[in-house]
Amino acid sequence: MDDVSCEPQKLWSAGVQPPRNSTFRLYVWQRGRRKATVGEVIRFRLFPLLLLVSATVVPSLATAQKLVFWGDNGSGQFNVPAGFQAAQISVCRLHNLAVSPDGTVAAWGGNTQGQSNAPAGLVAAQVSAGHFHSLALRNDGTVVAWGYNAQGQTNVPAGLVAYRLSAGGSHNLALRSDQTVTAWGYNLMGQCDVPPGLLAFAIAAGGDHSMALRSNGTVTAWGDNAYGQIDVPAGLSAVQIAAGTYHSMALRPDGTVVAWGSNDQRQLNVPAGLSGVVQIAAGDFHSLALRANGTVVAWGYNFFGQRNVPAGLTGVLQVDGGINHSTALVAAAHCLLDQTEVYAGYSATGTVKLADPAPAGGTVVGLASSDPGVYVPETVTVPEGATQWTFPVRTDFLVGADRTVTVQTVYGSTDNEKRTVPAELKVKGHALAVAFNRASLVGGAAEKPVLTLTLANAPAEDVTFDLDADASLSVPATATIRAGQKSVQVAVTTSEVAATTPQSVRTNSNGTLVATSTMSLTP
Repeated sequence: MDDVSCEPQKLWSAGVQPPRNSTFRLYVWQRGRRKATVGEVIRFRLFPLLLLVSATVVPSLATAQKLVFWGDNGSGQFNVPAGFQAAQISVCRLHNLAVSPDGTVAAWGGNTQGQSNAPAGLVAAQVSAGHFHSLALRNDGTVVAWGYNAQGQTNVPAGLVAYRLSAGGSHNLALRSDQTVTAWGYNLMGQCDVPPGLLAFAIAAGGDHSMALRSNGTVTAWGDNAYGQIDVPAGLSAVQIAAGTYHSMALRPDGTVVAWGSNDQRQLNVPAGLSGVVQIAAGDFHSLALRANGTVVAWGYNFFGQRNVPAGLTGVLQVDGGINHSTALVAAAHCLLDQTEVYAGYSATGTVKLADPAPAGGTVVGLASSDPGVYVPETVTVPEGATQWTFPVRTDFLVGADRTVTVQTVYGSTDNEKRTVPAELKVKGHALAVAFNRASLVGGAAEKPVLTLTLANAPAEDVTFDLDADASLSVPATATIRAGQKSVQVAVTTSEVAATTPQSVRTNSNGTLVATSTMSLTP
């Protein structure tokens, strides 16, 4: 019951191309917040939360990503093979499948039907776990299947070359590069009867039903409908789908989640206000959502604690769920901020978090900010044995519109190690009001008009503005609002004029015009 995400870079490097001649949807990170956009933006799909950053620092002895589990471990579902590092995980019922960065496949957990007996030497780009069988997609697009085969679920169709796989209860779906869908295995409920003419962007196989996401965002479902699991909500537009045993899920473009089908374990009860979701996963009877900030939300069946997300779990790259357990793939390094927003000129504190304790001698983690006006250290050294370390975040003073900035780790020497979850900070620009105390005045009069500069919020440090004026006004070159104060007054000298003339003073901050104030001078 895996989600529809994939790690395409392995496929492309091996010559297996995504579906061609079609318009797909790209998940875009804009200042750290992923937005799903509809339209012809690109012709492939990015792996969720995949951020490939050019490292200015290459730390030595980088720690790796790790898998975190919760729920039932009665079949050894938590017992990751020693030394194995995962790049993608697929979970179903009582066993797990994973692919390492070099394509090595590992399987563990329940093995009553041989579903955890991965073929020796198998190298794959993607894996998908069914109830009691397993699938792997090789780099050349060919498919390998093993485990329970009473319904022919491991009888891969001859000549099949696929782009994406999804294993269901006892049937399978494969997405070809031409967007057509192939299904095989158990078909008593019509779950293998692919609608004629279907062209899909993504697929998801449930217990006895199947789902497909078209490139225009519409969802098609077929097979068992005893619980309404193929009754797609009217008007639904989605960017991702997932299928459980008797329920279905979709992620909307706005980051909200919708679910339908069986609700006997409250697996359809999406938490109120849940938003900012970037990935969904359906367990057998529970549901999971991964938010853009790297945190996980779960709901539904919980007899074994499968929806009790571990406290403090952050930096998650992918989630998935089985019948009684859940898992998360956590970034090797990521960072958090102690605030979500600050006024420009103020500071925040960040924390680098490692998936595993730093090795002997400590480890160096690079940092990067998306905005030149937000400063972080180039590197942070996490001491030996520690899993986190703090760092300062400083912002320049800013007058004008708010801006959203991302701060992220730059860690590891491989693309897989560099995958991270950025921290987002809203930097609130200051509102500046600049006004004369007089609307008009006789030019050259002894009375001097006063120009007042007022900030809506007092700055943390002295803030100096540059001033320049038209020919008949004389102002100081600068005006400074002191730390903790909100305003400053500036005396202006006027010159005689032959006719009524508007004259202006311009206020600049860091080279940018932020305010213009005008008064009239009369003869």
